Amino acid sequence: MTRIRIPRLAPMIATVVVALTLCACGVPTSGARAVAKSEVPSVPPPVPTTTQPPDFTQLTIVLLNGANNVPHPAIRYTPQGSDRLSTVLSDLLAGPSPPETLDGLTTAIPETTRLIGVSPNPLASAIVPSGPVTVNLSADFLDITGLDQVLAVEQVVFTVGCSLTPTTRVVFEVQGVPQDVPIGTGQAVSRAVDSTDYGSVSC
Repeated sequence: MTRIRIPRLAPMIATVVVALTLCACGVPTSGARAVAKSEVPSVPPPVPTTTQPPDFTQLTIVLLNGANNVPHPAIRYTPQGSDRLSTVLSDLLAGPSPPETLDGLTTAIPETTRLIGVSPNPLASAIVPSGPVTVNLSADFLDITGLDQVLAVEQVVFTVGCSLTPTTRVVFEVQGVPQDVPIGTGQAVSRAVDSTDYGSVSC
């Protein structure tokens, strides 16, 4: 008598269960292959946030290196046709941005200082004035003395110089009252000052 071989059911049932499970999960049961490294899509680099926006003009404020008080330029942008000096000086008085602070930049200007006015105040595309620029600040600007006062005045002068020309002269007022200001040697002067009174900065 011929013996009939009956297949074992357990392995067949297990195979069917696994196949059904893979299909239910959306995993293909055939055609799978290893993905080559060259086929893995690369992650695009982050878009830089310091690029100049369209129709904006680049301006420079002057902060300080917190380690040695050396003047350090920082880029800002303003719409074309805006008030150049009032914009850049207001940005200066606002102090360094959080990323700039993390990079070690600081300011000697009291954070509560506000710009009352600046004259003349040319537009971003206007001709540079030939006469001195008067910068009128709030009384908080007088809350500093000694070296900090020299550095604060220097920051304002350099920022105006970077926005116009290095030889642009600056007259300081506090609440509309003309002020004597210290130059780089520490000596107080009652005249208009410019960048040459404090050294140099690369705008």
